[in-house]
Amino acid sequence: MELHTQRLTIEEYAHISSLQGKRIRLVGSVYWNEVRRFFYRPLISYAALETTSVIAPFRGFGGYQHVVDDQRNANSTINFRVYDGFGAYSLAAQGREFRRMVRIATKHFEVRPVKTSNELKKYGHGLYMSFYERTKYEYLSKRIQRQNFDKWADTLFISPKVIVLGAYVADELQSVAVCYWISDVLLYSTSFSNTASLKWHVCDLMLHAVRELVAGQSGISKIVAGMYAGGIGSDHFDLLRGGRIERRPARYVTCPALTVACLRTLRPGYYRKLTGDF
Repeated sequence: MELHTQRLTIEEYAHISSLQGKRIRLVGSVYWNEVRRFFYRPLISYAALETTSVIAPFRGFGGYQHVVDDQRNANSTINFRVYDGFGAYSLAAQGREFRRMVRIATKHFEVRPVKTSNELKKYGHGLYMSFYERTKYEYLSKRIQRQNFDKWADTLFISPKVIVLGAYVADELQSVAVCYWISDVLLYSTSFSNTASLKWHVCDLMLHAVRELVAGQSGISKIVAGMYAGGIGSDHFDLLRGGRIERRPARYVTCPALTVACLRTLRPGYYRKLTGDF
């Protein structure tokens, strides 16, 4: 698969993210994402910030967390699922089971770019509904409504730099993967497939296609597939296919400071997630 890829600026990514429904706020030079009410992380949560230059993204009550460039300033970790080592990536060098699944999928699907938002709208909503019924994935789940899905699909084609890949049987879309190249990382942001295609390992084929894409592109050091959530399905998927957990030193700040003590006592599970202690 040949695909000309381009790096997005953080401003372009922030604009697209805002249109997709994320609550983005620019404070100083940092774009913050309100990941839950009154709690913020940088829009590119993998990137480290200098602690001394950070301006709180809220006034009064709230909290924020970011990766730090100096371990001495950390009071927590943020754990990411990542893939790296792309200069030497090849299917032949992967584990036997992954090679088997990709070869099965290759016989059933063709991976190529999705060219227009209309093409994604035509087939994509049905795929997303199949995905949602299977997983009950809550993040931005308003896309189960056709109107909201179509609006989201339109945002992906605002810039030609957004990477939208599809797995096809003939001309019918069976799986979608959305990636963003920002700085030196590729964000493997979104992936969904219909349930019937899973038995032919379509998700493994999409991962392979993304890794091959990165291997052929200079300037990308790793794929960030998401934050590690303590062992849910997507965590297992990546770890069994050559991904790893990268623990990044981080710092959280809350106002008032007693909020942390309350979380530790009243919501210990949430506190462990905040500190990265799984």
